[in-house]
Amino acid sequence: MTSRAGVICGILIFASCAFSLPVEEHLHEAAQDPVVSIMEVETKDHAAKEQATRDLRDATVDEAGKTGETVTDVGNNENVDIESSTGTKTALSLNEFTNTATGRVLVQSTRHPAQGDNGKYFFFDRHQWSTTFGDLGLVFVVQSRGGAEIWRGVVITWSNGNGVHGRRYSGDANSQWRVGDRLVPPGNPSVLVVQRDCCTRNDRGRSRRGKYFWFNMRQWQGIFGTRGVKSVVQSRDGLTIWRGNVRSWDNNRDGDGAHGRREPFNSAQNGQFRTGDVLSVPGGSLENPWHPSRPVAIQGRWKYWFTKSDAAARQYTATVGVTRASGSERTQQWSSEVAVSVTSGFSFLGADTEVTVSASYSQGASSSISRSTEQSVTSTDVVTFTRPGAVWQFDYTVTDSLGRADIQTIDTATTAHRGQTPCCLPGDSLDPNRPYGPCRPGAPCTCPASVCRG
Repeated sequence: MTSRAGVICGILIFASCAFSLPVEEHLHEAAQDPVVSIMEVETKDHAAKEQATRDLRDATVDEAGKTGETVTDVGNNENVDIESSTGTKTALSLNEFTNTATGRVLVQSTRHPAQGDNGKYFFFDRHQWSTTFGDLGLVFVVQSRGGAEIWRGVVITWSNGNGVHGRRYSGDANSQWRVGDRLVPPGNPSVLVVQRDCCTRNDRGRSRRGKYFWFNMRQWQGIFGTRGVKSVVQSRDGLTIWRGNVRSWDNNRDGDGAHGRREPFNSAQNGQFRTGDVLSVPGGSLENPWHPSRPVAIQGRWKYWFTKSDAAARQYTATVGVTRASGSERTQQWSSEVAVSVTSGFSFLGADTEVTVSASYSQGASSSISRSTEQSVTSTDVVTFTRPGAVWQFDYTVTDSLGRADIQTIDTATTAHRGQTPCCLPGDSLDPNRPYGPCRPGAPCTCPASVCRG
């Protein structure tokens, strides 16, 4: 069976380690046969060597076919010559599995010594991986085949008795990899992948899982630079789940390694981080590397609903959630991403003016969107009104790469008549019974200055 437990570092050789990598245990069947390293084929093992040669030669032919090159038939030679239209030849060593291309990793084989050639694992050149991604462990990659992207996500990689190889960290299955597939980073700078989520040396009972996250220092420095307090965006399995500040350390002297938590300290709780989570720089094209370069424009406004003519208590059914959308169908995952995106700020449209809402006043908007879509993308809510007047419902318009969509929230307000649009964001009125009036100090107000001042 395969275990994803962490390696115990520094017992035999090192006094401490920066982080622990998950390891792959040998299968029981493999223990009864000599383990064949596909990436370091010994000369005496002719069968394995010949198969490795065929795998690399097939990959080379496939790559050459995509670029208009021709491959010389190598027969039993040790090198494969790639000949371009200019007549120049480049030798690829089959003994060392060295690929001289930079900026990407070529899948050299999918044949696992214990599980066979099922496409669940991919084997590669260690040096090429190092120059492209850095250290082994958990890394975010983009997989392409035939010049087209087919998948992106987190992979786990090892170098052990089975060879230098990897697989998807979650959702791994057969037929996911082929010889000749290319792996590249999602961008430059890339993103940080959480290597483990437990635990510090003083937590012997392992009671604080997920409160701290451990990371690869080379990844961190390439993305965030120095240690300390940094603003990050956290995503998991394609979903943006949080944005805020984290504090990081490199406590190798104490044996805890490079790790961090949410900042300030009183905001750090158990279960906030998981192994395989991704941390990225806010505001960049890789805020969520599963959905790169996804421009989001969010505008909020009070939308007139109806006018109530009397003071009797009456119930009305409000539609909440995504009420209108163009382009692709919206999902709850999409709604959750919008709830996180809005925390960076949005536009607030009033009757005669539009103001920008900063991150300081956008937490309520995130909560409102989450509450309005937590049961399903679109639902209904029964609301009781007693005051006469014009009833308003707060609405968000989201424009992104999927198109345009409207989200109606559960937030409502009542003013004297339709000509009085509420001045403040939901919950920001200085007097909750006077939505057409001043807002709490510092909060954005879209009404005339005389009304905002009260």
